[in-house]
Amino acid sequence: VIFTFDVIHDMPRPREAMRNIRAHLNPGGVYVLQEITSEDETHANVGPMATLKYGMSLHYCMTTSLANQGEGLGTCGMPEKTVRSMAKETGFSKVVKAPCCNDFISLYELWP
Repeated sequence: VIFTFDVIHDMPRPREAMRNIRAHLNPGGVYVLQEITSEDETHANVGPMATLKYGMSLHYCMTTSLANQGEGLGTCGMPEKTVRSMAKETGFSKVVKAPCCNDFISLYELWP
């Protein structure tokens, strides 16, 4: 099992990171991805929590990525639709959204 917690959206090259994770999974292994919950449509991320998420994003997440010529996905850059698309693109064949303890974070199982 390989875990990442709230980090893929910060990386300059998140797809490269996910490809490397996929390459290092043992047979029968699973990648557990935890990211900040966000909506697939940007305009749907509204309210007090969205303000917090975008604030964190501008002051750390996007800055960290963009300073390294990265994609700059940011805190709200990994909604379920994007997770599924990136998983397929990076060699995973199955994505399961796992139950989680709150609405702020999302957990996914990515299977080879």
